[in-house]
Amino acid sequence: MGPSAAAPAGCSSSCCPASPVVGAQPKALGGPVLEDVKSDRRVRLTSWLASKENPFFARSLVNRVWFHLLGRGIVKPVDDFRDSNPASNDELLDGQTSAFVKDGYNLKGLIRTILRSRTYQLSSHTNELNADDDLYFSHALTKLLPAEVLLDAISTVTGTTTAFEGLPQGARVTQMPDGKDGPPGPTDSSHQAVTPQSSGGIRTPRWRPSGPV
Repeated sequence: MGPSAAAPAGCSSSCCPASPVVGAQPKALGGPVLEDVKSDRRVRLTSWLASKENPFFARSLVNRVWFHLLGRGIVKPVDDFRDSNPASNDELLDGQTSAFVKDGYNLKGLIRTILRSRTYQLSSHTNELNADDDLYFSHALTKLLPAEVLLDAISTVTGTTTAFEGLPQGARVTQMPDGKDGPPGPTDSSHQAVTPQSSGGIRTPRWRPSGPV
């Protein structure tokens, strides 16, 4: 947006000289001003987002992976990084973030570190000292199974299989790539159709009767 003319308060444009109004420059949250008009601002923004100069990217990603694996983030809610909402363990979040950045943002390495930790391997059984704790990871938190895991578990227990278009017989729903699009139609041995529905990047099978209701 270029400068435009505006008359001072209390004056009409006919009697007062116009003063220039300078448009505001776009600025990343906690980051640089994107004032360079010679390059694509979107490219500069995405480059900064994943750079070491952005203090939020690695921390939020570590916290989200921790949330998915343990049922609760080090910062809760998982995407609420306000100054007034501190982490339950700053040293833990800082250490995991530093290691994640040093390892070149290696997600597999991050997941491996968490899975091999004593915290992840704790039992969900509590004692009189930690029964009320849902903040400091003194015991494992029970959580609902993802829809994909639940469907595979039901198929295993009942001895049935679910057919999915484009996959071999006996394939599990957890083997299906995220975001796979296709026409409804995969059916199981009980003649019910399963239509994968996308929900926040997680594939959620939706059951519906194949015949008239």
